[in-house]
Amino acid sequence: MLSSAQKFKLDRLASKINLERNPICMQCCSKADQVHHLVGRANLSVRWDRRNLISMCFKCHREVHDSPEAEIELTNKEMDINGAIALDELLADSRRIAKGLNYKGILKGL
Repeated sequence: MLSSAQKFKLDRLASKINLERNPICMQCCSKADQVHHLVGRANLSVRWDRRNLISMCFKCHREVHDSPEAEIELTNKEMDINGAIALDELLADSRRIAKGLNYKGILKGL
């Protein structure tokens, strides 16, 4: 099992890498400074999976968390870009039980 410190380091690293790959907010096309998880962070099976990470600016990220309509809009936009099959695969992977998570293995996947 991963320690809290390891989860924190992985969160920071995954966010940094995602923002370097995708520096633009998916909603408004301004500079992104945060990362949204399509499947919530509590789900360790896909918490650091790059398919689960969406670059966003603070304003849009807050809106997605505060408004179900904004979350649906973001999910629809993600399906338009990457396809419904990719989202279905992510959701299927999220239903797996996260067994044997290992810090070095997750680092390699980033």
